[in-house]
Amino acid sequence: MEIIHIDQNNIGIKKITNARPVLLIGNFDGVHKGHQKLITHAKFIAKKEGVPLAVMSFTPHPRLFFKSDTIPFSIVSLSQKQELLEKHGVDYFYSVNFDEFTANTSAINFIHLFLNKTIDPMHIIIGNNFRFGKDRQGDIKLLKNTCKQYSTTIHIAELEKDNDDTVISSSLIREAIINGNIELTNKLLNWNWFIELEITKIDADKKQHKQIQAKYLDQNIIPLKAGKYQSLIKHGKYNQTTVFSLHDTSNYIKLFLQEQLPEHIYSVGDVISLYPESILTNIEYEKELLSV
Repeated sequence: MEIIHIDQNNIGIKKITNARPVLLIGNFDGVHKGHQKLITHAKFIAKKEGVPLAVMSFTPHPRLFFKSDTIPFSIVSLSQKQELLEKHGVDYFYSVNFDEFTANTSAINFIHLFLNKTIDPMHIIIGNNFRFGKDRQGDIKLLKNTCKQYSTTIHIAELEKDNDDTVISSSLIREAIINGNIELTNKLLNWNWFIELEITKIDADKKQHKQIQAKYLDQNIIPLKAGKYQSLIKHGKYNQTTVFSLHDTSNYIKLFLQEQLPEHIYSVGDVISLYPESILTNIEYEKELLSV
């Protein structure tokens, strides 16, 4: 997947010169089941037309731009999002710098500059609640009417629903993470959610079981509910079961490793992937500590 950065310095310069792509527009935080269905639909159109599939997203998230003191709320980091989109068959990722220029671009100019002159898509696929341009003044009707002159077809995607008729959304997944509901999080994502951590400190008890202190690699990732969790650590070729505690009074995570491992496997500064599996009760947690 090719990553293309768009800002006010290169806006209006067409980046794909050999084809008019099918374009998906959205934040795609988490690349969840709903997003995946949308991508599958877009891939079908792209294959039928014989053109590439592209995604346009904004960095940072507009919410962070307008309210910089917003608490962390991202389900995945930008690099994780890009990896997931590539895995699902996206050919181009347009990362639009959301700054004063972008925020103050009128809805009409957004269509002319960002969409037509920069990308020139054959098809655009959006959700039924899509808004755009300064103060979110642009709507689907304006987009459809304006894009006719560019021979661009607009498709309105139906929102994916869960078995209980609940619309699958990034907001619903954020709520699940905040509540420590890992099972629901993974179900809605359709993949196992994980946190990327940087090791800041390593200790060992008398039995040489490691106790690792780490911090979020991306500080914009939504905080998991404070508590004790059964989890899986992935670090290079090593996979290890562990118990970790997350404190709501600080910005670090403590990992209590259940296996004795050679000293060289973990080092301060290493990045590890932590896959929470289930939250433990206090009694279960005490048993885990006694076992080490």
